[in-house]
Amino acid sequence: MSAAPGSTVIIAVGDEILSGHTLDTNSNLLAKAAFAAGHPVRRIEAVADDVAAIGDTVRRAVAEPGVRFIVVSSGIGPTPDDLTFGAVAEALGRPLELNPEAYERIEALVRRMHDAGWVDSAEVSEAN
Repeated sequence: MSAAPGSTVIIAVGDEILSGHTLDTNSNLLAKAAFAAGHPVRRIEAVADDVAAIGDTVRRAVAEPGVRFIVVSSGIGPTPDDLTFGAVAEALGRPLELNPEAYERIEALVRRMHDAGWVDSAEVSEAN
């Protein structure tokens, strides 16, 4: 079965999802939004916090005929096991570049997460 033109692949990254520790509500919301926008979801795939696993999944989605959108969710938080940005860049053969506007938004989010006690450090670094 080939993908419908304009279809979407959602990739949920995180050991916490695969272990059942965290419910993947992001994929549900993303699927609803994609469907409402006229881009049905071809599949939702969960992968480990592992550069090779993330890269393989991204490359497979890129190569799939008819897939127009690939949405990668999770795995971009302020912990060392969140490797998604680098893994996607590596999979696509592109350099990982800093977007100043996105950085400011992430920095503000991490500060709020720290202030709420959700993460140990309010510092944003290249590692996270």
